[in-house]
Amino acid sequence: MRPRMKRIPALLTPFCILTAAYAAETVPPTAVAPAPAAVAESADAGTMPAIFRRAQVRREEYAGIAGLTIEQQLTMLTPMGKSQQNAVIRRKGDKFRLDGVMRVPTLPPGGMSGGPGASPGGAQSSPFAGPNASQQGPGGGPSVPPQDLKFTVIFDGRRTWMLNQNNTAPRQIPNEASMRHQSEGDLWMFIDESSDLTRTENVKGTEYYVVEGSDEKGLPIFLWIDRQDFLIRKAEFQDPQGGRMTFQYSDYQPLFQGGPALPRTTEVLRDGRSVSTVQVRNIRVEGDLPDDVFDFKKVQF
Repeated sequence: MRPRMKRIPALLTPFCILTAAYAAETVPPTAVAPAPAAVAESADAGTMPAIFRRAQVRREEYAGIAGLTIEQQLTMLTPMGKSQQNAVIRRKGDKFRLDGVMRVPTLPPGGMSGGPGASPGGAQSSPFAGPNASQQGPGGGPSVPPQDLKFTVIFDGRRTWMLNQNNTAPRQIPNEASMRHQSEGDLWMFIDESSDLTRTENVKGTEYYVVEGSDEKGLPIFLWIDRQDFLIRKAEFQDPQGGRMTFQYSDYQPLFQGGPALPRTTEVLRDGRSVSTVQVRNIRVEGDLPDDVFDFKKVQF
């Protein structure tokens, strides 16, 4: 399968930047196992051309929505303990904005030594760190109590930016960090004419098509598509640290009567170990959102 360039999914970045960073610290990486050899398909709709056509229909259903507002809660298992994040995502075409509040757990004396964004000496250099973060350096100091940290992530259609209340200077994040999947609706873009149907698989009585696509760098992404309702139930790919990331989607509900469905629950695993869960609290279909919403220069805390 040849490498294919893909646009960045609009809804993926905010949640996945956090999940991937903490997951990399929680579970040692292992390589993604190669897919088993393809098996023969019966002469029905379960052929790759037919799956591709149905995937196009799904993609067009999501693309036809002018704007979305999604309220969600993310629970992460971090090296410092359990952390919760409440967020509101607004989406317009390829653009998105996430406004969130993260409950940062208690930091031990010495700060987040070895944690995401930490320097070799232990001083915090995360995008969430404030100007005084270096006070929790190595070798002691008081513990930092839990705090609620407001932050915003914006993808303006070209670049991804992150800001927070402790460090309001916008920080550009590489777009490849966006490829940590949250929304089932965004995953259909990875299926095209050159995707492969690697096999069918039966899991607890449910039949799945297992389709191999690829990201913008040509790295494989495996999708488990329910043969009965043609919804993506699982996605699997390799993260930048070499770990196997698995996203499991459940509790699908339609956005509106007759409209496309989105999962209300997403569980994220790294190398088979659960690292976070996303619960969607509310979804609203909006009209046209103003472009100023997606301008990082106009973010205020």
